[in-house]
Amino acid sequence: MKRTLLIYGALIAAAAALSTVERQWGGLMLLGTMLAWFLHSVFASTSDTPRV
Repeated sequence: MKRTLLIYGALIAAAAALSTVERQWGGLMLLGTMLAWFLHSVFASTSDTPRV
């Protein structure tokens, strides 16, 4: 749980840093990160075996 939180936190920080240089790509990276985080949480909560 802590590892995935750190991974997503690092991706969000990288997207914020990228958006200071290139706003369009930073926004796309942030959108992709949030979408991946959402899908990961949905699939982790609906599966038979819990994934941490």
